[in-house]
Amino acid sequence: MVVAGTDGRVARGPRTHSAIVAATIALIEAGDPAPTSRRIAARAGVSERALFLHFPDLETLHAAVAEGHLAMVTAGWRAVDPGLAFPVRLRRFTEQRARTLERISPLRRAALRYEQGSPALQASRRRWNRLASEEVAAVFGSEIRGAASPALTLAAAQMTTGWAAWDELRIAQGLSVPEATGVVELALQRVLTPGSAPMPG
Repeated sequence: MVVAGTDGRVARGPRTHSAIVAATIALIEAGDPAPTSRRIAARAGVSERALFLHFPDLETLHAAVAEGHLAMVTAGWRAVDPGLAFPVRLRRFTEQRARTLERISPLRRAALRYEQGSPALQASRRRWNRLASEEVAAVFGSEIRGAASPALTLAAAQMTTGWAAWDELRIAQGLSVPEATGVVELALQRVLTPGSAPMPG
């Protein structure tokens, strides 16, 4: 589809759509948690009219940015071999999860401004949580299945390696990325070590 902008430039649909999404993500990652339509359009190299033709309201932009960001981040994921020794799996998983959590932090914090009233952002959060839980279960399936309470152990592992815990370590406690990564690794080790898993109430 071809859309003519008011400034005479021609914006090609898919390319313009992608440019707007990428520009929004880039602005947020650069420290602008609520970029205006003017700044997004300028960064994308399109007119504001083109922006509003592609995204007539904030919710449609939220949905597209959430989808685009998920694709960008998960493209870099590398599966950790569940057959490796536990200490090796623990280290590789924790390091990759820490990189992911640090990368998504700017957009996650920005999303908190709008999430309560945005079904798209709520759905994105559920999708992230599901993928993160599936990754934990895939990498540490043997430890989780051997726990006294597999369901509670998986929930504890997910909470320990989730974004809320990471934000607490990085912002509230002021830890560096290496320090926060070390805390997550230690906490996950305690959760998954036989005998340390939570017991049913």
